Amino acid sequence: MDIFINTDKSPAQLQGKATGSPLSSFRVKRGASVPLSVTILGSDSSSGLRMGIKAKGNYEGDLLILAEADSGTQTELGTRFDLKLIASSLVLNDALDVGEGKESSSATLAAMTEFAWMEAGETRLSDTLQTTIINDIIQLTTDAPEAATGELRVLVECSHGR
Repeated sequence: MDIFINTDKSPAQLQGKATGSPLSSFRVKRGASVPLSVTILGSDSSSGLRMGIKAKGNYEGDLLILAEADSGTQTELGTRFDLKLIASSLVLNDALDVGEGKESSSATLAAMTEFAWMEAGETRLSDTLQTTIINDIIQLTTDAPEAATGELRVLVECSHGR
């Protein structure tokens, strides 16, 4: 997945294309490992890119997901960072009520994503992106399902035209 950060906007705008409209939302599935390419447009000196995801409205809370890259590659568009977003943490499991002894888990979690990086000795921040974390039903299952047993009965209704 490619994300572009337009630093001409304040706060820096997240875009799905180098020249395009802002991203409206982001979705990630718990347990997923997502390769991300993040380009800071027009930059030739950015470093230390971090992507953090927290539960919506929980600004002081723990990060649910974190991806980082110390350095990027210079391209004609700007500095490109290659990240691997791994949507797996104990904090994320707790937020979704996943784990042994839990009665039921949430299907989704409203969250927010933000990027931070260093440029010219200053920390820069992106706009906050509304994010949905989707729970993973396969990882919630600890045992293989058992095969169903029993009889299959078929009812056939006939009409003789009378």
